Amino acid sequence: MSIHNITPINKIVPDRRFWKHTLFLMDPISSDDMIKDLEISFGIGNLNRNCVYDTKWPNDRLKKIAHTSYPLGNLLDSTATVPIDRAWLCYWELYSHSFVGVISDRAIKRIESANEKAQAKAQITKSVGSEAIARVNIHAIPLRSFHMYDIAKSSITSLQKSVNKIEYNVGTQLNWDWLGTYLPDDLLINDIGNNPIKEKSKWTKGVDGDGNVSVANMRAWKNKIDASLKLMDVCVYNDGILSVSDAINAIAFTLLNLNSSGFAYIRLPNMALSSGLMIMIHIFTNCFERSKIVHTVAEDAIFLVGEEFLNNIKPFHKSLYDFCDVTGDSNVVPLTAEYCRSELVTETLALITTSMTSIYDWRIGYYEKVLKINAVLSNSNAARTFENYEDKYVAEQYPDYSDRWVATTEFRFLVRGKEGNQAK
Repeated sequence: MSIHNITPINKIVPDRRFWKHTLFLMDPISSDDMIKDLEISFGIGNLNRNCVYDTKWPNDRLKKIAHTSYPLGNLLDSTATVPIDRAWLCYWELYSHSFVGVISDRAIKRIESANEKAQAKAQITKSVGSEAIARVNIHAIPLRSFHMYDIAKSSITSLQKSVNKIEYNVGTQLNWDWLGTYLPDDLLINDIGNNPIKEKSKWTKGVDGDGNVSVANMRAWKNKIDASLKLMDVCVYNDGILSVSDAINAIAFTLLNLNSSGFAYIRLPNMALSSGLMIMIHIFTNCFERSKIVHTVAEDAIFLVGEEFLNNIKPFHKSLYDFCDVTGDSNVVPLTAEYCRSELVTETLALITTSMTSIYDWRIGYYEKVLKINAVLSNSNAARTFENYEDKYVAEQYPDYSDRWVATTEFRFLVRGKEGNQAK
């Protein structure tokens, strides 16, 4: 996991005098030109800009190299008690990094505080050589999550297991509930069964006919949260389309609805960050105790992560809706040019640029390595002469990191004791 801290030194939400429409131009951050150069140099097209592992390779050798390049290949080939795929592992990685530890600490502190109060108030019964101290049972800690467009349900089922992990480690119960959104043409949720993930009552669609993160849908989802969940402690956004305007609106929706001390996981579009999205990320960083851009190992995915929401933007909720209305994919932002050029903003934009550039460099390096290995094998006499030479050569270039990843994320769902079923 690549973690880039973008938390500002001083967290200051822009005050009312700065909320005014202006045109703010900056060069977009993109790896597109460099990937095009690779395509031309190696005579290959359609390298995926959003996720290297989703590239449709044109021949069997390139497919074999790409398959071996996935760092958790042994884990995917293992037998587990949870549905292992890249998306599920991606969310487990995200939650393990931030959510699990913080929520566990909160639960422990809540138990300690309740027991200290009970001890102070209770009458202590003394006996010879022993002392009985009153203790209390902690009621289930409420936890509510909202999941935008995770039709595969990976962010939901992975969070469920993360909650179970916290309950096991801490010894208390979390009262977890959730809602998810879906596109109107998605039929997966109509497959109703005993699995609670398939309950229709847990899913809500948009009101505008296309299901995008529009202002109309944002308002409808807020009403649904108010009526059903009451609060939103975790917000997850992972739209496969990865449009800039939807990412801007998803961030705004999070800031409008997240409960104090909540968590946000917003997948960012990879191809380019617009001026509007950059400014919205800046506002986001001023509303959390910690803000990060995270590039996961399990999936070539980039997430904007916010930990422990400060709930300091309530006076500007109307301005956030205005941001969504006027910005979209354009470079118009509802903040003055003076504010956009201030040191507060330029500091954040520099951190974002450095983070995204590093991630894009990794992606370029990945493609270069795959294409160079293919070129070597294409011209190798040994590859043409010796059976399995290509497989051995490629395996040497890509060591598997499943064991390290399993240990780091405390992934405890492998079925042990069966030959060939363990991550190696």
